[in-house]
This record gives sequence, structure tokens and C-alpha cells, in this order.
Amino acid sequence: MQERRAKTGAQKAKSKTAAEEEVRKELFSTEATPQTVRQRKTQEQAAQNVTESLLELRQMMHSQVKQSEDTMHVLVGSSSKITEVKSEMDTISSGVQVSHRLITKLNRREITDRLLILLAAIFFFGVVLYIIRKRLIGWLI
Repeated sequence: MQERRAKTGAQKAKSKTAAEEEVRKELFSTEATPQTVRQRKTQEQAAQNVTESLLELRQMMHSQVKQSEDTMHVLVGSSSKITEVKSEMDTISSGVQVSHRLITKLNRREITDRLLILLAAIFFFGVVLYIIRKRLIGWLI
């Protein structure tokens, strides 16, 4: 099994070196036919186009990463503000609850006070009528 792998690896290495040697011979050959010159220019132009596209892509990715960083900083700042506002709202909410309880208690006391004033007024007028009746009846008799 290992012998097969070794043979396969050796064959691959030979085929790579053979292919590399063939490319090398083609590149260093002194024969520059118009077709090979055109082919090289086309390949060179294609390589240049790919390089430009990759540079544009890199620039777009860089700007996108920068925009994401800025957005993250804004979100972190907003989160801290929201946390501050929530704690302040909790404080105000507890104050409003205490105020509500006090106002409810004052409303009950106001009703009680009005009832007591009404009873005191009825008692006062009852006493006044009693006194007037006793004096008029006692004076007439």
C-alpha cells in the first residue's frame, strides 16, 4: 500500500516537473511568433484585469469593514445611553408610584374632611335651631 503511494507520489512529481519544464521552454524560447506575442499580451491583460478587480474588491471590503466598525461604535454608544435612560426612568417611575399613592391618600382624606365638615355644619345648625326653638317657645309661653 505504501509502495503504491510512493510510486504515485513519484509519478506526480515527475509529471509536475515535466509540465514545468515544458512551460519554461515555451517561455524562454527565442521564437516569438505573432500568435505567442498576442497570446502573452492577452494573458498579461487578463492578469492585469484580475489584479485591478482584486484591488477594487479589497478597497470595497476595507470600506465595508470601516463602516461596520463605525456602526458598532454608534451602537455601543447608543446602548450606554439607553442604559442610562432606563435607570433614570426606573427612578422617575418609582417617584411617580410614590406620588400616586400619596395623591390617593390625600383624596381619601379630602373626602373624609368634607364629610366631617358636613356633619359639623349639620350639628351646628341643629344646635342653632334647638336654641332658637327653646328661646322662642320659652319666650312665647
